[in-house]
Amino acid sequence: MSPVFPATLADDGGTLTGDLTTIGVDEHDSVATGPGADGRAMSAFLAADRAASLDSTLTNLVGDQPFATVAPVADVPSHDAVITVATAAARAHSAQPADVLTALAGLQLSHADGLAGPALDLSDSSTLPVAAVTALRASTDDPGLRPGSASLTLSWFKLPAA
Repeated sequence: MSPVFPATLADDGGTLTGDLTTIGVDEHDSVATGPGADGRAMSAFLAADRAASLDSTLTNLVGDQPFATVAPVADVPSHDAVITVATAAARAHSAQPADVLTALAGLQLSHADGLAGPALDLSDSSTLPVAAVTALRASTDDPGLRPGSASLTLSWFKLPAA
């Protein structure tokens, strides 16, 4: 699921064209082609990713690279983590770590709050709804929804129900 996985697999002599299956959250580019709120949220995330990649003044989160460099591998979990922490800071009316930590307790977020992935419930120890975790299959097919291209890429698709 990490953008480093395909390159590491290839460097270690593995192949990207094998039958790669994992368990995870269906929060990958292919979701944008589907119907409903999940498809709209992922489509909005990818549209923002493309737009941000065209702005030469934007950098990655730590400011050491132009955003266009990392746009092909921008990921939903990182985006949603930033949204979650920013929402907690806003609700705490503070950027102090202790205040933000207190505001995180019990926080519930959804697409309406800016998440691109599934709803998060920080009052539950699992945070994610059980239904959000599913079997995923890798493909070297690029859905073509991102700016640029990573040199070695895998796209993950939710396996259909049996």
